[in-house]
Amino acid sequence: MRVKRFNKRTGVTIAEVIVATMITVLVIGAGYAFYVMAKDVWLHVFVQTEMQNDAMLATEKMIYGLEVDALGSRKGIQESQDVLVPPSGGSGPQIEFVDPDDTSVTRLFFQSGDTIVYTDGNDVNTVILDQGVQSLLFTRPVDHDDLVLIGLVLERTVRGRAIRVELNTSTRLRNI
Repeated sequence: MRVKRFNKRTGVTIAEVIVATMITVLVIGAGYAFYVMAKDVWLHVFVQTEMQNDAMLATEKMIYGLEVDALGSRKGIQESQDVLVPPSGGSGPQIEFVDPDDTSVTRLFFQSGDTIVYTDGNDVNTVILDQGVQSLLFTRPVDHDDLVLIGLVLERTVRGRAIRVELNTSTRLRNI
C-alpha cells in the first residue's frame, strides 16, 4: 500500500480566500443596493398612482357633485344653473355655482391650505381631498360661458423626494 505524502500545494491559499470573500461581498452588496433602489422606485410609483387617483376622484366629485337628491339630480358644477365665481374670462382658486334645482342656493368648492373643501347650500363644509393640494384653479374662458376648466396640482414628499401630480380637465355646464 502506498502512503500519500503531504503536499504543500493542495488546499486554498489565504489570498484566494480573501479574493473569494471580496467577490461574495460585492455580489451581495450589489444585490442589496438593487433591492433598496427597486423598493424606492416602487414606493414612488405607488404614491404617485395614489395621488393620481385622489386627483381624479376629487375632480369627479367637483364636476358631478357629492349629493344626489330624491329625484336623482346631481349637485355638481356640470348640472349648475350658473357660475358666479370666477366670472366669465376669469380664474381663481374657488368656484361658486347655482344649485340646478333651486336658484336661490349656491354651492362652493375652494382650496383651504392643502385641502379642497365643498360648501353645500346649508353652509356645511365637507373635505373633498385632505392632503397635498398645492393649487386648485378654476378658469372660465371668455368665448365659452358654458365651459369650466379645472386645474389641480398635488405634491407630497416621500423619503426626501417631491412627487408632483398635475391634472387638468374641463366640464360644460348643462343647464345654461
